[in-house]
Amino acid sequence: MTEPATPVRRADVALLLLGLAGTGLNLSGALGTLAVTLVAFLEGDSQAASLGTWASGSLLAMALAGVPAIVLGLRGVFGRPPDPPLRPAAGWIPATVGLAFPIALLAGAWTLAHPDLTLIAIPVHIATAVLPVALAVLLVQAAGTAIALRRLWSQFLAGLWGMPIVAVVLEVATLVPVVAITVIGLSSSADIRRMTEPLLQGTPVPGVSLDETVLRLFLHPLVLVSLFGYVSGLVPLIEEAVKTLSVLPIAGRLTPSQAFQGGAVGGAGYALFEALFLTQPDPSWLTTMIGRGGASLMHAFTAAITCWGISQVIGGRRRWGRLALAYLMSVGMHATWNAAAIGLGIVQVNMEIGALDLPGAWETLVVRGAPILLSALSLTALVGLPLGALRLRQAETARNRSTADGSLPG
Repeated sequence: MTEPATPVRRADVALLLLGLAGTGLNLSGALGTLAVTLVAFLEGDSQAASLGTWASGSLLAMALAGVPAIVLGLRGVFGRPPDPPLRPAAGWIPATVGLAFPIALLAGAWTLAHPDLTLIAIPVHIATAVLPVALAVLLVQAAGTAIALRRLWSQFLAGLWGMPIVAVVLEVATLVPVVAITVIGLSSSADIRRMTEPLLQGTPVPGVSLDETVLRLFLHPLVLVSLFGYVSGLVPLIEEAVKTLSVLPIAGRLTPSQAFQGGAVGGAGYALFEALFLTQPDPSWLTTMIGRGGASLMHAFTAAITCWGISQVIGGRRRWGRLALAYLMSVGMHATWNAAAIGLGIVQVNMEIGALDLPGAWETLVVRGAPILLSALSLTALVGLPLGALRLRQAETARNRSTADGSLPG
């Protein structure tokens, strides 16, 4: 007597289609970018060719991330039973990934210092972007509840492929009025007219380069207020809301522990997108990637907190205060990160051109304090991810045990 075939699950079909579509689109983008890069190379534009090769490699990495989804989807479509929930038990795995990150940083800096090794620098850059993301996922998975690989990878791809598109659309929509208000305000400033009129008339101020003029415009107080308000206000509000998309569609079926982990995995996917595309192959690569490593942990942790907050208002809980507090904590951490990073960059530029009359003590405080603050936020995320997952898992285990004991006859 033959055993009945395992029915095809809609979730497997959806995962397969998602993997095929995402991999195909990103692979097409990689090939198209590579073709444009080849044209730039043949025309002698080495800088454009270098940036195009860099972007093509990142798009290829995005495409390869869909391969596990395709494999998992095919296994389900062809009748394989779903894999049981898993949790990496070996503590040395996250430790090894964490130790590999500084090695990758050194390798990337060395290869970028040799222009003839550009093709080697691209996979090193991808590895440097992936390692902090992998560390975040491994930490939260090792300490938290066992989760099926199919769900984990779906949530990761939601962060890598879906969230950035939604975030960009919303951020551009809010950027337009911010830019419009800033331009209107600048047009009425006598200082701005005095700075821009020589450029418009084609007679730049002697001794002042075009780049310095642009930087001075950038450091105008009105521009700085708009910049901080947008990057440290609107952007964190948008991104922390968008990063809940890895949990929202299935929030009703998740425990608080699973919501925390799902948010961390989706946030890690979002962080990988930023790490791949918000860097350039230039001398600033090393410091940028160090910052992006901490930002990846931060994105995973803040998303985990907000998604835990969502778990507090479903299933009849309706603890809206906890959701509001979780969201505000995530936004506050994200806003602090952005403000520290931007403030450091502004002070460093101002120290070169002296556009702002800042006290030397303030400049020293920002230059020395901002890296310490960013490191503290990274450490908070590094510790908070496994600790939060562990505490939630233990609480659920204790609650389940108490429920089981209470149901037994006396």
